[in-house]
Amino acid sequence: MHACCIDWSDDKAVGLNNTFEYIALSAIEIDFNAVNYGNTTICIEKWIAGDTVFGTADEPTVRNVGNTDVRILVNQTDMGFGHTVGEPTEYQGDKPPKPAESNWNVIFDARLGSTVENGMYYDPFVTVTLPNKLRLCNTEELDFSIHVKKPDGGNHHAGTMTISCVRAEWDACGY
Repeated sequence: MHACCIDWSDDKAVGLNNTFEYIALSAIEIDFNAVNYGNTTICIEKWIAGDTVFGTADEPTVRNVGNTDVRILVNQTDMGFGHTVGEPTEYQGDKPPKPAESNWNVIFDARLGSTVENGMYYDPFVTVTLPNKLRLCNTEELDFSIHVKKPDGGNHHAGTMTISCVRAEWDACGY
């Protein structure tokens, strides 16, 4: 049996079927255009902390402006520090690499939010996916670290950081 509608004149209308297609859009917005690591000390990890206030350019913030949960991806160049002999390694993990795991003279770390367990260490030129989600309509801090293991003699180092996102799986509804 189909439901029908009756108008003011007691005329019956045939029920209408309607369908729509949900198109997932993964998109983020950041409020900074550079991460200034400042002066560093050899063999000492240096952190740059973000915040959750969008618009403070010195404290990295990211917000989800799409219509799905996302995971954040980060990739950085080696800033001219280079690597030791052999083929460049491609380390990524939740702990700092052991000497045999990375031959780069610099290692990076990034995390979404301030929870230490959500950090990921990675070699230059490796795209790392941060483990926690940036939920729909949320704003969160991005924290970054640099650990220079071996200097190359230069005083100024610059590079490129690429931040992007991918669609994250949806959590099951609780009802």
